[in-house]
Amino acid sequence: MKRITIILFFTVSTLFASTHTTPTWVINPNDYQYSMSVVGLLNLNCSDLANANNKVAAFVNGECRGVAQSNSIVNGKNLAYLIIYSNSPLGETVELKYYNAANDLVYTAKETIQFTDNAAFGKNNSPYLIRNNDAPTKISLSTKLVIENAKAGIEVASITVLDPDKLDTHTLSFAQNGADNSFFFIDGNKLKVLNTINTATKDTLKIKLRATDNLGCFLEKEFSLIVDKINDAPTGLFLSDSVFFENTSAPFVGSFSSTDPDLIDKFKYSFTIGTGDVDNAKFSIVDSNLFFKSSANFEVKKTYSVRVRVTDIGGLTYDKAFSIHVKDNNDPPTNIVLSNTKVYENELSNQLVAKMSTIDEDTWDKYEYTFANIGTNDNTSFQIVNDSLKAKKVFDFETKDSYVIYLISTDSSGVSFTKSFTITIKDTLDAPTDLKLSNTTITENLPKGTFIGKLSTVEAKSLIPVLYTFSLVSGEGSTDNARFYISKDSLYSNEPFDYERNKQFSIRARAALVNGMKVEKELLIMVNNVSATSISLSNNRVFENEAMDQFVAKISTISTDTQTKYDYTFANIGTNDNASFSISNDTLRANKVFDFEAKSSYNIYLTSTDSSNVSINKIFTIYVKDALDVPKDIL
Repeated sequence: MKRITIILFFTVSTLFASTHTTPTWVINPNDYQYSMSVVGLLNLNCSDLANANNKVAAFVNGECRGVAQSNSIVNGKNLAYLIIYSNSPLGETVELKYYNAANDLVYTAKETIQFTDNAAFGKNNSPYLIRNNDAPTKISLSTKLVIENAKAGIEVASITVLDPDKLDTHTLSFAQNGADNSFFFIDGNKLKVLNTINTATKDTLKIKLRATDNLGCFLEKEFSLIVDKINDAPTGLFLSDSVFFENTSAPFVGSFSSTDPDLIDKFKYSFTIGTGDVDNAKFSIVDSNLFFKSSANFEVKKTYSVRVRVTDIGGLTYDKAFSIHVKDNNDPPTNIVLSNTKVYENELSNQLVAKMSTIDEDTWDKYEYTFANIGTNDNTSFQIVNDSLKAKKVFDFETKDSYVIYLISTDSSGVSFTKSFTITIKDTLDAPTDLKLSNTTITENLPKGTFIGKLSTVEAKSLIPVLYTFSLVSGEGSTDNARFYISKDSLYSNEPFDYERNKQFSIRARAALVNGMKVEKELLIMVNNVSATSISLSNNRVFENEAMDQFVAKISTISTDTQTKYDYTFANIGTNDNASFSISNDTLRANKVFDFEAKSSYNIYLTSTDSSNVSINKIFTIYVKDALDVPKDIL
């Protein structure tokens, strides 16, 4: 069964009489599409009703939404199984009314129910109580003290009653079995003395009170009253401690207490004149506490004497002299010293920052170190272990380069010294945040050692130059590491690749700093399919002394795909003479006037790129033909 939340709204109970026969509450369930159930027990003025002719009905805005008789006896109780109907699954306020056949009256229940479809409110073993009234919940007395030998008619205490039904009125009386009820009487809400009480006979009295509301519900409670006999003088005066430390401003010495035959009494403490009053003026009394007014010095005076008086509530007194002793106190710490105030960033979170020590005239003393929560501080970034200050986080110089902490050194006597420190962060190399490869493709069939791309890092913030070491490492994505190698910051192939066998390779690369900071990343290398197999030139010779733009050769591509068109460019590979030539579409032309005697051959690198942006490279040697040179002079 799903859980249902029932929301109750409390109202003041109402009662109306009916001088006619049983009310005719009627409902047609077929008029509604939602329902909830209530297993109810009718209760009138705190008594369960047990008449099978009693009825209960549910109403929404005066409209009857359910009716049932309390004619089912379960566990000795007359229960009513009420079905409440509605055309709204949630939210309507349901009012309950019930008919008491014994007095032919109809009552309105104290609580209303918020309709919830399929709700089940109450069970056979714990039925929902449909009632018109609540009993009082508490009886209290303003005091539980009775004065010894009080005359008849003297008020002892006021009686207060708490009741959930705020408008109910209450009648106060004695309940049975109150052993000492006969000593008192009740006048309205006042408990008063009826017979004189003597502590020689009784010092504790037990009474039992009953509070009954205007509809008959009641509550009973027993009270124990203490008899306070006629005032006696105090018989003793005591001080909890008579020793205090030197060098302490207005130190607390101890608390006074007294003995008195009266069980309940109040006392006031003051200085008085007489034997032992020599140092009264150097002390003060606040309530029952004794304080030294200034600061004592053990080396000047070790013992003081005061005379104190205790006065009870009846004005009777008792005097006593006390000797107060000064205790030699250790000297307070005067400074805290840290062995170090600088730490490196990027170190382990529990790195040792510094050793703490204390400057104190008492060289034998021991100290406990703690943080002081003063102002804006960074205490939580550190931790204290005995006399060691340790980091509690990994510091980042670029985020924050200094931290302020407040330390307390407390000696074995509880005296402390507080000091602030600034911990500065030393900048170190930061780990890179990413690893990148300038190119991630390689054309198939290229020889071992083919350059693929440059490795680089995305830098963390750093104020110093950063030098990385790149390498291939094992781990996730390192499947094809052996097919490649890294030289400095460049990635090269370690074998020729065949697009038809493998189209993609996975490697794992690392960029590391000298301090061990590193970043690793899986990189995917894609193999480009090559339709072109070679590049050819229609001619590899050029005449010397010809015009600068002379035609050299036609460039063509040997390919398995006769439909593909190719773009031709120079490839800037190794030492080359590319600048001595130019390319126009598929034509290679001279870019200078050649001189056979100066240089007889030129090496150029050509690139053929197909429509899929896949390219191949090839080196060519262009030879310069010797021609007759024009004589420079005639002899």
